[in-house]
Amino acid sequence: MAANIAGISTLGAKLGYAVETSPGEQPSSFTWLERANSIGAIDLSTETIDASALEDPVTRTIAGRQDTGGEWTFTFNLTNETEKTYQEMLNKSKAGLAESRRTWFVVWFPNLAKSFVIVAQPGGTLPMSEIGQNELLTCELTLALDEYKGLMADITEPKEPEAV
Repeated sequence: MAANIAGISTLGAKLGYAVETSPGEQPSSFTWLERANSIGAIDLSTETIDASALEDPVTRTIAGRQDTGGEWTFTFNLTNETEKTYQEMLNKSKAGLAESRRTWFVVWFPNLAKSFVIVAQPGGTLPMSEIGQNELLTCELTLALDEYKGLMADITEPKEPEAV
């Protein structure tokens, strides 16, 4: 069966977040983290389990759990406005964690029926990125990857952030 669409552009993709309102429950809406210009990959490497027996002349293995590597990063344009938005995300995440509520992230595409969903724990402070001559000022956040949910349906487009 031939594909009707050759591919999907990343143009218009949005990164959003939400803190659980009830521990363990997926949030119903997400806040858009504006000016994201790079969202890191989540690689899944499959661990192997030795399933060899004494009679096997060559080692036999079976698939074990998948490993995410434990970290996830994204980069955004650092401006006076985005600093407030991203710091608010860090503050809400920290407050939620104190109440056993996790922070969920969504990577949404306008022309894809499903969105990538990640549960991760950001640090508490915006780091200072490398700065060079005649470059865009960006900030890269590295998060502890709690749970990779993968592609999920029925995720709404992240909404504009509230005024902070």
